[in-house]
Amino acid sequence: MTRNTFKSAANVNVSANTNTNAITTVARRLIFGAVLSSVALLASAAEDLTNGVVRRIDAANGKVTIKHDEIVNLDMPGMTMVFKLQDKAQATGLSVGQAVRFHVEMEGDAMVITHIEAAQ
Repeated sequence: MTRNTFKSAANVNVSANTNTNAITTVARRLIFGAVLSSVALLASAAEDLTNGVVRRIDAANGKVTIKHDEIVNLDMPGMTMVFKLQDKAQATGLSVGQAVRFHVEMEGDAMVITHIEAAQ
């Protein structure tokens, strides 16, 4: 009986190791997939930048007027309009007439600039 008990214990141990390896493999694949998705999302966000020219800055109220090209992620044609800045500090360094690239998202009824940078 002792021999059978050891044999059974060895089989359970091998089975447990196999299951652990399978779980580890699945976890690694999930993590790798999440990393790839994050990289793709960042690349997509970079592609969603819209070109524009600053027409007016209202730093006190956290707003900027931009004459912009088509905003692809919002399916909006080019025009001149006022945008809310996500953070008033984003107005720092902006100047009237400056060419910019920016990303805007709908937040409720407001179009909010989540990222803005000087155009290169």
